[in-house]
Amino acid sequence: MRRPGTKRHIKPILVYIAALSLFFPAFASSRWVEMVGHGCRVMVSDNWSVDRHEADKDIIYEFASPDGRSIARLRSFPVSESVDLATLVATFEYHFLRSCQRKSLADHEINGTKGKLAKYEGDYNGEQIAARVFYVLRGGRAYILWSKVPLELGDYDQLEANKIIESFTLEQKTISSSGVVVTSLLTGEGAVGEAGVRDVKYSFSHEVSSILASFSWTGDASGGGFTVKWSGPAGGKVEKQEKLKVARGPEGGRIRVEFPAPSEGFKPGNYKVEVWQKDMRLKAVNFSIE
Repeated sequence: MRRPGTKRHIKPILVYIAALSLFFPAFASSRWVEMVGHGCRVMVSDNWSVDRHEADKDIIYEFASPDGRSIARLRSFPVSESVDLATLVATFEYHFLRSCQRKSLADHEINGTKGKLAKYEGDYNGEQIAARVFYVLRGGRAYILWSKVPLELGDYDQLEANKIIESFTLEQKTISSSGVVVTSLLTGEGAVGEAGVRDVKYSFSHEVSSILASFSWTGDASGGGFTVKWSGPAGGKVEKQEKLKVARGPEGGRIRVEFPAPSEGFKPGNYKVEVWQKDMRLKAVNFSIE
């Protein structure tokens, strides 16, 4: 039996819940999608679809938003030694973005991988779009990560399609003079285990109280230990530097470090965390504060 007065409260409660949904949309968790055998991966929201195509030696991963209007593609194929980035850019533009206007082309680095980042606007199959393309050449292969969204969506930096590009990670083994290799570097919120991070992400709210990083390595790092550098948006200035000593042992290990927010909070922008041994950078990851 309904208690007296219950019915009249149902509608206001439903209206309140609906209003909250406008301001706090459902959070979509993400997962890594790896291009197996080619050492690269991107982070994609769980509600985006993933499709893989392969033709001869050309491999393409396509990611699509739930409404199908925003698309990101990761493509890799072998190239000859004579191909440079200028040739790669010109060829891709001719075949895929002929009706778009290039707005900018600049050197860009994502998680330690250097390449060229281009921004475009224009017509694509009858639709006005904004597009970004990250061009990379590495070890006799080209990697092209590009995304397109309807031009009307506005602030590209905050869109999932751009976050996929900025999560691009190409494995690269930089070996220190003592034979140490940093095999992984993750950022996130919340600690798990002795040295891991629970919620792996590369984009954070400016209200976050601290950011965690966890890295693993192989080899004996006891001789030189590690230096972890956190750089901020003010011209890449190092905001925190921490030297870590490592116990003797050739089996490698894992360490978690923390970047607490300053008293005034994190400033929005692009940040970077790097792991160094002596004068050699072994691993770097970019992340953003929104």
